[in-house]
Amino acid sequence: MELSNNLLRDYQIDFGMKAMSNESAITVLEHTLRDKIEENQAIVMYGSEKLRSKLNQMNRSDKKNNNNCTNQSAVTDNNRLIEKTETFFVELFSDLLSISVDELDMDIRFQEYGVDSFIVKEFNEIIEKKLVRLSKTILFEYQTIRELANYVAQEYKEQLCHIFLLKIQQYKRKK
Repeated sequence: MELSNNLLRDYQIDFGMKAMSNESAITVLEHTLRDKIEENQAIVMYGSEKLRSKLNQMNRSDKKNNNNCTNQSAVTDNNRLIEKTETFFVELFSDLLSISVDELDMDIRFQEYGVDSFIVKEFNEIIEKKLVRLSKTILFEYQTIRELANYVAQEYKEQLCHIFLLKIQQYKRKK
């Protein structure tokens, strides 16, 4: 699995995660299969000490907040949330339209990119799996990536909070 450079950079900055070599990944997979770890279910993360620290911090925070992203101590930073949502949609539409991320303009209407009923259907299926079921006509209601990202970031904060693991505490410390 290959991640975009932007996503890799964000993971490294935010969590200390790094890309694992194919050789290391295969070794971990072999151990998981051989040892029958939790019926072959495992999460593998590779990175700096910052990663371990973040995981421990998240675990303590989850216990304290009962996994409630709407808790005041876990309210997402709106600007960062919108930015992450825009990046998410740019990468998604880049894949759907077979257009490079650099060529996509967040303010150009979907129609101008040739978004048709087949792409809308595929988008709806993907977004339902990754986020939440949206209106089947969402791409006609919000006609650009920026409009769509702003709407989704505003209406689905809790789901995005879980997806992007953004908490206001992390960004207050950075300021």
